[in-house]
Amino acid sequence: MAVGALVVLPATLAGQDVRLEEASCPGCRLELHRVVELGDAQGPGRLDQTLASWAADSRGRILLASGWQVPVRVFGADGRFTGTLQPALPGDTLPLSIGLVTVTAGDTAHLVDDLRGLHLVLGPDGNVVRMHTPTPLRPASMRLLLGGGRAVGTGTVATRDNVGFPLHLLGPDGAVLRSFGADLAADIPGHSMDLRKLALAGPAAVWAGHLTGYRIERWSLEGERQAAFVRDVPWFQPYTDMRWRPDQAPHPILMALRQDAGGRLWSVVRVADERWQGARPVIADTLLARRNPAAQYDPEELFDTMVEVIDPACGRVLLSRRFPGLIAGFLDDGRMVSWSDRPGGHPRLTVWRVDAAFDGAPACAAGSERPLSQ
Repeated sequence: MAVGALVVLPATLAGQDVRLEEASCPGCRLELHRVVELGDAQGPGRLDQTLASWAADSRGRILLASGWQVPVRVFGADGRFTGTLQPALPGDTLPLSIGLVTVTAGDTAHLVDDLRGLHLVLGPDGNVVRMHTPTPLRPASMRLLLGGGRAVGTGTVATRDNVGFPLHLLGPDGAVLRSFGADLAADIPGHSMDLRKLALAGPAAVWAGHLTGYRIERWSLEGERQAAFVRDVPWFQPYTDMRWRPDQAPHPILMALRQDAGGRLWSVVRVADERWQGARPVIADTLLARRNPAAQYDPEELFDTMVEVIDPACGRVLLSRRFPGLIAGFLDDGRMVSWSDRPGGHPRLTVWRVDAAFDGAPACAAGSERPLSQ
């Protein structure tokens, strides 16, 4: 699902939200086919209980970062553990805590450390070829790399000029070049309300989705809001309290966004299991469970995933499909990943091949679309 198509958006976008509705598209379909499963039961190929980021290179390898002070694990296309990426910093004995791993042209790996904010660039041989200055944004896993060493990050930059804006354009030296993503800056406490899921929308724009409500905006890198899509569905009502109790259904949360080669926008939302009737603890109360109550419960009994495909040109949803379990996001063009960490088992990442078609998608109403410069 590469980015590259001309993006065409509704002419009604200027100054207002576009409410998404489902279109009739009998020829639209989405199937996921299992490709491979990663994660050993024991040994160095056993995954951690959290997964922050993942990427694939041209050699078929899959790189997984946990966000903890452990190396990036590398698996082959057949699912076998092949080694780690663990670059050392001269004179620094504190292990790296990689929150973001991305692979660009020539199998160049980009690792961003959550502890220091360092951006390390590794050659195909795994050696560090350059290192960017630390940036103040956390978590690194929600950063989007652009060309020329630039990036867009999300979160709070606690300075007078930047606080309250959720999006930040970062230069190659790590400096914040511009903060944007809101009509007005506001100092709003809390760590989740100022985070966004990001996706490329061409070379000069990004999609930014709110985590706790179905609202997706397109922003130019100059800080102009170009589009805003909202959707009213029972499985994703907006909320502000992130806390979860076992006597209530799990909150929905936006997991990922991606624009495909046809200009369609994909959203992945974690929702409560369709058959949810109450959480059933399956492991004993442990320190981990006290820090994260959801760790006591089987995630496959808690969660489903809604995958939707949006046609930004017409402002409508072409396809909406519910899948069991937790789909975490996209690996690359045509592949998605799901995450499973069932109590009593071991963490696993499953790679799925995307089989999608949009035959017979209805055309937009005359005069309801306009091209948008990328």
